[in-house]
Amino acid sequence: SLSGKHVSFPDLKLHIPGVEVSALRVEEESSLVGKTLAQTDLRRKFGVTVVAIRRDSQILSNPDGDMQIRAGDVLLVLGSPEKIASVTGLFYP
Repeated sequence: SLSGKHVSFPDLKLHIPGVEVSALRVEEESSLVGKTLAQTDLRRKFGVTVVAIRRDSQILSNPDGDMQIRAGDVLLVLGSPEKIASVTGLFYP
């Protein structure tokens, strides 16, 4: 059964060994700018999942595939440290 306990992003690694959440900022020159999450195919290509987007002062949790990525967005991605490292080049070209 599910407990009512909420886990903050920094605490996830304590509950799921080998998995972390990283905040990656989308720079102006990134190839991700203007694409939807579905178009980036980050889960299939890199093995990471976008769990939220911080845009300005808003947190957009569990974003849909049709969410368009903008320069300045901070994507919170879930995955192994190795998988997250493999995707960072898209954010910081």
